[in-house]
Amino acid sequence: MQNKLNIALIQTDLIWKDKKVNLANISELISSINEAVDILVLPEMFTNAFCVDDMELAEEMDGMTVQWMQGIAKRINAAICGSILFKEKEHYYNRFLFVEPSGPFTITINITYSVWWEKKRI
Repeated sequence: MQNKLNIALIQTDLIWKDKKVNLANISELISSINEAVDILVLPEMFTNAFCVDDMELAEEMDGMTVQWMQGIAKRINAAICGSILFKEKEHYYNRFLFVEPSGPFTITINITYSVWWEKKRI
């Protein structure tokens, strides 16, 4: 039984509304980690720099970011977690995703905010 849990936190400057650049920058930071980790924690809304006024940035479970997270988890053999702007049916969420290297999501949590968030969604 392993007695310690290695957690890596990724902190980076995020580019407003630029999912591809943000994922590329985070991928580069992940590649620079020299130790084995068990859990990799990404910033909140790491793909769009917390932009909530452009719903075109929202993704579904088969979207680019989810596939990217699954690939990273498998490549580094560690769980990876963070939140993205998420669309489910006609609703939008700041959804926290926890992906294990085995593939399936073990945790998804919709993070809700105050009335401001609700008004922005309408």
